[in-house]
Amino acid sequence: MCLSSVVRQTTAQTGISPQSCAPQAARRCHTRLEVHNCSTPKPVNRSAAALVANKRFKCTECGKCCTGSGEVYVNMAECSAIASHLRIPLDHFLETYCEQSANALGGRQLKSKDTLDKDCVFLEDKLCTVYQVRPVQCSTYPWWPSLMDPVSWGIEGAEVCEGFDHEDADAVDVQHASEQLLKAAEYFANR
Repeated sequence: MCLSSVVRQTTAQTGISPQSCAPQAARRCHTRLEVHNCSTPKPVNRSAAALVANKRFKCTECGKCCTGSGEVYVNMAECSAIASHLRIPLDHFLETYCEQSANALGGRQLKSKDTLDKDCVFLEDKLCTVYQVRPVQCSTYPWWPSLMDPVSWGIEGAEVCEGFDHEDADAVDVQHASEQLLKAAEYFANR
């Protein structure tokens, strides 16, 4: 089942209504996944829940998601948060840790180390040194829309991350994984 066939849900089908939130709540639709922001408890988006429900994942801290070819796009808010975390001026952060990218809204991506594996500049001993403020692209992995179909999920598990369908993985927290999927969908739609 592909992502586009599942996420074409209307508000009535997802069970989320604008009236369930405070008047100032925002509703936006990106890549046909409904994003629901409010201070009241959120019902599980059934479209997102259907995509994540039978997935199994356990982070083994192998660091492979932070190595190899690929880009980590960052917006100014993420750059500011990481610079603040590192206690360096934003302009120094941008010069030292970022490079221009034609593929990103805002035009920035994190640099890779000059290593054979092209490790992320913030990867040390297989751990992220900015984990608490890592970019949304990193924090929502593996719950990316592009990985939700079974074929892509299987390929990612076979070629990149041993945590996909890991034998020691607990049952997925559908609420959390759904929220991460919706956050990733919004992020990728706006990058």
